[in-house]
Amino acid sequence: MKSLLERKKTEIERLNSVYVNLLKNSGVEYIEGKGLVLDEHTVEVRCQDGSVLRLRAKNILVATGGHAVKLDIPGAEYAITSDEALVLERIVKENIVVIGGGYIAVEFAGIFNGLGAQVHLMYRADFPLRNFDNECRTVVGENLQRRGVQTYSGCSP
Repeated sequence: MKSLLERKKTEIERLNSVYVNLLKNSGVEYIEGKGLVLDEHTVEVRCQDGSVLRLRAKNILVATGGHAVKLDIPGAEYAITSDEALVLERIVKENIVVIGGGYIAVEFAGIFNGLGAQVHLMYRADFPLRNFDNECRTVVGENLQRRGVQTYSGCSP
């Protein structure tokens, strides 16, 4: 697991540098820091070097990304999110239930299955990956089952 975590960290650093380089090579002025929206046209950025910039624009887009949230169901205190799954200190070898049929849930079902856990993947739709092509969804569902992942469609905890 330690090796997996080290490789994950290396890959995240590599991907971040790829994204930054794509932005810079596309002519984007890249400013790293903490931003504060002051008004409808002004953002204040506190840069890593301690300097402060005030940027003005006609439009401001705030793209914060998302974060995993635990369901408000009995037993949620025993669950972990995908964020926590990325920093487990030991390999999970016992039964594990993954709730959701999106890309991240399917990815974790495959990871835990590959590490030797008995994985149960629960999702509301007929097949995982709801926003994907139906043929792709069918093949992914069949491949998960062929690899030993127990899938449960039509489930909503």
